[in-house]
Amino acid sequence: MKTVTTDIEGEIVMKTVTTDIEGEIVMKTVLPGILSRVFAAVVLMVVGVFNAAGAAEIEWKMHAVWGMAREEAKYLQRWTERVNARTGDRFNVKLFPGGALGIKDVDMLRVLPPGNAIQIAGFYPGYASRDIGALAYLLPPGVVDSPDKIAALLPELEKIYQNSYDDWGIKLIDMTVPLHSTIEIMCREPVNSLEALRTRKVRVWERHSVETFKKLGISAQIIPQGDLYVAMKTGVFDCALYIASLAKTISLQEVAPYAAYITPHAIQPNSIIASKKAWDALPPDIEKVLLEEVRKLNAEQAQAFKAGTWQNQAMKEFEEAGGKVIEPFSEADREAFTKAALEAWKELSQEAGEKAMRNYEQVRAALEK
Repeated sequence: MKTVTTDIEGEIVMKTVTTDIEGEIVMKTVLPGILSRVFAAVVLMVVGVFNAAGAAEIEWKMHAVWGMAREEAKYLQRWTERVNARTGDRFNVKLFPGGALGIKDVDMLRVLPPGNAIQIAGFYPGYASRDIGALAYLLPPGVVDSPDKIAALLPELEKIYQNSYDDWGIKLIDMTVPLHSTIEIMCREPVNSLEALRTRKVRVWERHSVETFKKLGISAQIIPQGDLYVAMKTGVFDCALYIASLAKTISLQEVAPYAAYITPHAIQPNSIIASKKAWDALPPDIEKVLLEEVRKLNAEQAQAFKAGTWQNQAMKEFEEAGGKVIEPFSEADREAFTKAALEAWKELSQEAGEKAMRNYEQVRAALEK
């Protein structure tokens, strides 16, 4: 069942969680009686927002796996609104958040190129391990010691991204760096040591983290974000590698309230990618608008990240909602985590082939400058 998360005058009428991997939506609560009818009316209103623009000469659909509670989806919404305002009835791009089109992220590189079902997408390269290991393992969690270093790497990363997407008939429009700056271990009870984690079941979002924790003697497993709330509530997992500043988007603080910092959120940027076939069919002035608006937004986001305003506000809201920030993992534990992450990064790059190893060596050299 597909649905949307919304609220009325600050009261949540139905909580859902969306997945970063499978594109499925899992209900957390069911509304009885009149609330169901209210919810249905709100759904129609929200759908209307995404379809409010009239028919344009060229219409594109944009996939975003993130639900509208996520800052990544809000970023894409701002971008599409700005583009549509400038292109009028010549061009219109409609955003479908939360995997609403039913397309799985792992299939994105196979679905996007023809430009039929969708023409454009917001995409996290870490989910491309099946199809482009050279990109999926480019800059995984735990290998960079400061988010500030990502900005210096962007020119190198852009070349690698486009080179990887070229083989699939995909145009890289731009890369987007998230606003959050830390990654935490979030648990049902207070846990802030690797020793304690060895007796817990840990959820992660990509294979590199599975291999990193394996090196530390910790059992980790990938599950979709959409299944995480229920898995934590029912005890399938005790802890999750997650970004505490995003916890409220899936109400994770309700079932895993304890958050301990373990590593910077310094990973490869998300991509905005388009079918090259669809892109090449656009008039040059519309291509120019798309590029201009995304660059403006990136500059605004870079300012917000540097100021730390979004991160600070998000963490304040996390604690107000019942989340508890506990003592971080010790420096020794964080160093051990980084060492394991670096080893896993090299090994997975070797496994992915010659191109992935060239990328690894290129990025590693840039980090050491």
